[in-house]
Amino acid sequence: MFSQAKVVYSRDDSVHEFTANIQKMGRDDIALSFFQQASGLIYNMEKIEKWLTVKDDLLYAQLWILQSAYTYANKLLVLDGKPPSREAVLKVMAYAPQFIAPIYQRPMQGPMTRDEVFEVLNLYRKFLEDNLDMNYKLTCSCQVSWCIIKFM
Repeated sequence: MFSQAKVVYSRDDSVHEFTANIQKMGRDDIALSFFQQASGLIYNMEKIEKWLTVKDDLLYAQLWILQSAYTYANKLLVLDGKPPSREAVLKVMAYAPQFIAPIYQRPMQGPMTRDEVFEVLNLYRKFLEDNLDMNYKLTCSCQVSWCIIKFM
């Protein structure tokens, strides 16, 4: 939330130190963000699949792909040690367009086919599977830290 904060005026040097520190993502920050983004991505995947298979509405499934682009882009930012951002899609487009183009640019160009929508779902599944070990490690790390803080 404060990762892009700037001190406008302060006589207290500790405020400058505080804002400099919060702009860096620590291991627990990455773990929590990564977990939150993974949860959001799974939610979006379920919606895409529901509208594609159960409701048989290809266009609405495509809308959910566009909505998922934000979550996916934030997850990519977090993997790179950068804080999540409202402009996540644009930031990822600037430095790694190959990862976000099928999820952001392609749906914006017009109606997608069923196969293209399934390709996006498979891309998400592969992405989550490839990072499953990292999800588990970071989540366990975060939970252990939480327990230490809680009982001290």
